[in-house]
Amino acid sequence: MAIIAANDVQAPMTLRINTQRDHEAILADLQPLAVRVRSHSGGASMCLYLSSPLGVHDIPGFSAGVVSVQDEASQYVAALLQLRSGDVVLDACSAPGGKTGHMLELQPAIRLTACDISDMRLEKVKENLERLGVEKEVVYHVCDVTQYDWDGEVFDKILLDAPCSGSGVIRRHPDIKLLRRESDLRAFSDQQQRLLQALWPALKKGGKLLYTTCSIMPEENEGVIKEFLKHHDDADIPSIQLSIGVPQERGWQCFPQVGGHDGFYYCLIEKT
Repeated sequence: MAIIAANDVQAPMTLRINTQRDHEAILADLQPLAVRVRSHSGGASMCLYLSSPLGVHDIPGFSAGVVSVQDEASQYVAALLQLRSGDVVLDACSAPGGKTGHMLELQPAIRLTACDISDMRLEKVKENLERLGVEKEVVYHVCDVTQYDWDGEVFDKILLDAPCSGSGVIRRHPDIKLLRRESDLRAFSDQQQRLLQALWPALKKGGKLLYTTCSIMPEENEGVIKEFLKHHDDADIPSIQLSIGVPQERGWQCFPQVGGHDGFYYCLIEKT
């Protein structure tokens, strides 16, 4: 019932503060508009809940790249990858670029490739990264990663923010209630499995792949990981712990909260 209640009320507007930029003056301007501020990852990033929504160009610091609009649950993604200077990183389904930009905010000295399936979608990523001022060292690939030949290219870290039912963000996209069918879960889980299978060879030994969805459905989350592990004895699931959500046997699940974060799933997979 709590999940239904959370999906039937307006979602809060949350901002990600770019702590790599001079943000103190912007934060002072935002404080009167905020209901609360939460720090993540030892202060490496900061999430601010607005008391009421604003148009993005009315948000102090947005155009200058000091703040971005991003739900609190998805703000944990970049930190979970444990990025290090010099890491070669693939963002496999990067549009619209919120998590891509956050990775570069947390660790500017990575070599990042951003992929998505269309020029239009990748253009959104470029616009976001240009606004943040972190676009210069990014390589862009328009491709379907399930069909792409990596030709021996390997990555230290891969983010797979997989296409899904969106069941954790229904309050932001209420048409999901009308458009989704139970049979869609099988189609999504099949696609998610194909993506994982295709990307695994591109991850170097000792590397980490972070699988995420904005779904609360086990068929798209733990079920996908369980099936993947049946076919990969070189995959290990390190434990993770967040200050929101609950642990699963494989990964971590957040459920939508009234006045709080969206539904979201995370699973870190290490190649042994």
